[in-house]
Amino acid sequence: MIARSLKLRLILGSAVWILVALLTAGLALQWFFRDLAERRLEEELVRHLDQITGRLAITLDGAARLEAPLSDPRFATPFSGLYYVVIGPDGRAVRSRSLWDSELDLPKEPPAGADGIASYELMADGAGPVRVVERQVRAYDVAGEARIAVAASIGPLVADVASFTRFLVTSLAMLGLLLLLAAFLAVRLGLLPLDRLGLEVARIRKREAERLGADVPSELAPLVDELNGLLADNRAMVERARHDAADLAHGLKTPLTILNHEAELLAVGGDPELGQRLQVQVERMRRRIDQRLARARAQARLRSGEVVAVAPVVTGLAQVVRPLLERRGLRLELDLAPGLRFGGAREDLEEMLGNLLENAAKWAGQRILVTGRLIEGRLVLGVADDGPGLPDADRTRALARGGRLDQQTPGDGLGLAIVGDLVELHRGRMTLDRARLGGLQVTLTLPAGGE
Repeated sequence: MIARSLKLRLILGSAVWILVALLTAGLALQWFFRDLAERRLEEELVRHLDQITGRLAITLDGAARLEAPLSDPRFATPFSGLYYVVIGPDGRAVRSRSLWDSELDLPKEPPAGADGIASYELMADGAGPVRVVERQVRAYDVAGEARIAVAASIGPLVADVASFTRFLVTSLAMLGLLLLLAAFLAVRLGLLPLDRLGLEVARIRKREAERLGADVPSELAPLVDELNGLLADNRAMVERARHDAADLAHGLKTPLTILNHEAELLAVGGDPELGQRLQVQVERMRRRIDQRLARARAQARLRSGEVVAVAPVVTGLAQVVRPLLERRGLRLELDLAPGLRFGGAREDLEEMLGNLLENAAKWAGQRILVTGRLIEGRLVLGVADDGPGLPDADRTRALARGGRLDQQTPGDGLGLAIVGDLVELHRGRMTLDRARLGGLQVTLTLPAGGE
C-alpha cells in the first residue's frame, strides 16, 4: 500500500526526517542547557571562593579563620545547599554553619585544575551529591598551604534540567505535530496538479476532451506533452483503422450483391437448395458488414457531444414495430420517467432500443414493457417481455456475437451483440435478468444527457 502511494511515501519520509531533526535538536538543546547550568554554577562557586580567599587569615601557628562573615546567608543556614570548608596549614578545618554536623570528605590531594582551581563532584554526608571548586593558598610567613573548598548541591541543577527537558519534549512534540501538518499540506498542495491531471485524463476517457490542458507546473509539462503526443498518435491510429474497416466493408458490399444475385439465379434455375444456402450465408455476411459500418459510424459520432430526449425515440420506435406487434397480438407498455435524456447520438439510441424491441417481439407472449429511469446520474433503460426467458447459463452465451440459442427463429444472432457493442462504446453496461413479467429483462446503463 505504501509503495503504491506517492502521498504516503512523501509524508512518511517527511515524518522520519522531522523526527530525526527534532531528536537531534532536543538532545543538543538539553546538552547545551545542562552545560550552561553547570558553568553558571561553577562561576558562582568561584565567586564565593574568591570572597572566602579575600577574607581568609592564617595565624602564625597555621590556624585558618575568616576575618569577616560572608555576604551569602545560605552559608549560615543548615543544609541550604551552599557550603565551604577551609583547612589551614595545621590541618584544622573551618566549616560553614550550613554543613551543620556533616562533613565534606575532600580528597587528600585536590585534582589539578585551570588557574589553580580544581572542580569535581563528591557525595556529602546529609547534603547529597555536590559540585566542589577548590584552590590552595600559601601564606608567606607560615609553612604549608591552606585549602579552600566551596560546594553547592547539584539537586536544584538536576531538577532544573529535568524541568527544562519536560518543557523541551512538550515543545518539540507540538512543533513536530505542526511540522507534520505542514508537511501534509505541502504534499497535498504539491500533488494537486496530479489530481487535476487525473481529472483531465478521466475527461478524455469519457470523451469530453481530446487532449490534456497546458496549465500545469513546469515539472509536469514534459509528461503532459508526451501524453498529448501519445493521444494524438492513438487517435490517428484508431481513425485510420476505422476508415480501413469502413472501406473494407464498403468494398465487400458490391461482391456480396453479385454473389446474392448469382445465388438467386442458382436457386431459380439450377440447384434451389444450394442457392438458398448461399443466400443465407450472403445475408449473414451482409448483416455483419452492416454491424461494422454501424459501429464505425457510432465511433465517429462519439465526440459530437449530442444529447437526445429518450421519450420521442421510444415513441418513434413503437410506431415502427407496431405492424409486427399487431400481427402477433402483442401489447407494448411504456414506463418512462419524464425528462430522460441520452448523452449520445439519436441513431445509436435507436439502434440499441430497436434491436431490443425486435428481439422482445420475437419471444414475447402478450406483453412488452419498456422502462426508463435516472439512477445515480446514469440513464437506465429496460426492455422486458413475458416470453420463455433465458436460463442463467445461457445469458452469457446470448451476449456473444452469433450466440444464437434457437436456430429455428429467423435472424443471425447479432441483435444483442450489436447492442453490446454500442453500449461498450458509450462506456455503459448491459445486463440480462429474469423479468417480473416472466421473460427476459435487458437493462442498459448509459450516460445521461448533460453528464
